[in-house]
Amino acid sequence: MRLGAALTVIGLGASIATLAVTQGCGGDSSDDAGGKDQTGKVVPAKEGSPTASTEERVFALNSLSLGEADRAGNKNKDAWKKYGYNLDGLVTEVSGAESPDLARVCKRVQGAPVGLHQDGDQGIDNAFGKEILKLLEPFTPTPSKSITDAITKGDFTIMLKVVGLTDEPEQTNTDLSGTLLVGGAFSEDDSKAPTFTTADDWPYVKDPQVAITGAYINKGVFVNGTGGAQVKLAISISGQALNLTINKAIISFKHNPAGKSLEEGTIAGVITTAEFVEGISAVAGRFSTDLCSGSTVEGIKGSIRQASDILADGSQDPGKTCDGISVAIGFTAKQVGKPTKVVEPGEPPPDPCSAPQGDGGT
Repeated sequence: MRLGAALTVIGLGASIATLAVTQGCGGDSSDDAGGKDQTGKVVPAKEGSPTASTEERVFALNSLSLGEADRAGNKNKDAWKKYGYNLDGLVTEVSGAESPDLARVCKRVQGAPVGLHQDGDQGIDNAFGKEILKLLEPFTPTPSKSITDAITKGDFTIMLKVVGLTDEPEQTNTDLSGTLLVGGAFSEDDSKAPTFTTADDWPYVKDPQVAITGAYINKGVFVNGTGGAQVKLAISISGQALNLTINKAIISFKHNPAGKSLEEGTIAGVITTAEFVEGISAVAGRFSTDLCSGSTVEGIKGSIRQASDILADGSQDPGKTCDGISVAIGFTAKQVGKPTKVVEPGEPPPDPCSAPQGDGGT
């Protein structure tokens, strides 16, 4: 597998993908409802003085977890409950159609199950892990393992340069910064696998290089900023890229200086349902031209719409129909050498649904 088989920006996926980040603005959490604590799982607060460190450290992702398995790799239908954050500021509990909490969230798309709005642990919002991965299972039953295997082989990675980290495990500082890079194939002929140590010089794609500013770290937990981010993500299912954009995204990880690693990494946010459906339309025909149109692909699109659990801006409004899907992805990374080699991105394969159809044996 090569970078050219994947996508356009930075990689995440069932076999390879892409990711790009630009700083954005986040919304405020909702007030308590009915006296129930609505804080749930949130990132640590921004505290401390500006970092005095100007050292740049580079980390390469060595695993990605999409939510069908826990962070140890054990498949579990409830694993999604522990990935992500309380994005909408509500801790929603649903036991049936008459549950009071349903009056505080957006209206479900027709046909969606009542339990859609049931949050994960501590109010975690992650409908992608809860609902969407079930739709992908026929194509890729173990997406987290597939993508992690591709990374450890050296097919691709995501590299994160961070300026301002120290060797203090409980470091608490502001004014950290970073850059995300696309890591291409570690070795052109697959003759050498990465060691995920500072001996690695992992080639990267020259463009894009995406800056993260306003980051901070609290007791060793790094957060990309108080305003969230926009993450352009393309999940590759069996080599086919599905382009997404995650809004209001939170990127966090636990820095382990002794292990030269990033642990408990999380990317969480909201994808717009209409864009996701459009992405499915673009990729479905690559599995089979029978999916270029017809009842089967329309059924998949309908199921995606029914997975909408939040508004696209990350808020909830009982007067509006849900048009966003909450998502959370886990990762780990190891410190590697500063990259010096530049590679060119590959071209995506042609869309079979838009190509002229020849004779049956062509």
